Amino acid sequence: MTTVAKSDPFSAESQRLMDALSSALAAITGDGGRTHFKMDDVTGPLAVWAIAHNGTGEAVVCGAIRPFGGK
Repeated sequence: MTTVAKSDPFSAESQRLMDALSSALAAITGDGGRTHFKMDDVTGPLAVWAIAHNGTGEAVVCGAIRPFGGK
């Protein structure tokens, strides 16, 4: 069973997942995407950062829900 829970985007788990994403993006597109990502966007008061863990407890994906635009 997969579980999803609010997490800290600065945690080691989050950083490992973001590093893996950047590596995959760089291999596919030549750009790891880090220049387009701002931690401030996912740490604001209206944002939520979450990590999904698989049935063995391994962190497998992360993501954010955040406000879009200037509001």
